[in-house]
Parts: sequence; C-alpha cells; structure tokens
Amino acid sequence: MTTPRWLLPAVSVVTVITFAIGALIPVLPWLFVNGVPGIVLSAVASGAGLFFVGAAITLFTGRSLLFSGARMLVFGLAAAVITFLIGMLIGTSAGI
Repeated sequence: MTTPRWLLPAVSVVTVITFAIGALIPVLPWLFVNGVPGIVLSAVASGAGLFFVGAAITLFTGRSLLFSGARMLVFGLAAAVITFLIGMLIGTSAGI
C-alpha cells in the first residue's frame, strides 16, 4: 500500500510529533525528581508508554492487547539494554 503524494506532508508532520512525544516520555520524570527515583520513574514511564503503543497497535492488527503490548515492551527494553551496553562499551574504550 502506498501513501498518496498529497498526504505525504501530513504523514511527515504526524511522524515528527509522535517521535517527539515518545522522546519526552522518559524525560518528563526528571522535571520532578532526580537520582535513583528519577531513573525508576523514567523506566516505569517508558515501559508504560511502550506497552500503551503496543496495545494501541491492536486497533490495526486485531491481536490481543496483552500480546501486542508485551511484545512492544520486550522489544523496547531490548533496544534500551543494547543501547546502554554500547554506551558503556564506548565510554569504557574512550576512557570517559
């Protein structure tokens, strides 16, 4: 399925907005707390956001809310762990 050319600008704007909202979710707790509580709240907010997006996808896929939400949560957590490990590896090898 291709998107009509006249709709591409709207699709681009919606994509930018959704990415911006997704990027804000883990940052928002830091506006209120710092340290370990900030890390915990950020992780919980990110997990909830991932699960919500996965569950919302069921509107298009017809799968169960629990399956889609859990799948998105697992993939998001895997991406976070991989990113964290790469950061540690780069930080360690760069002497930072």
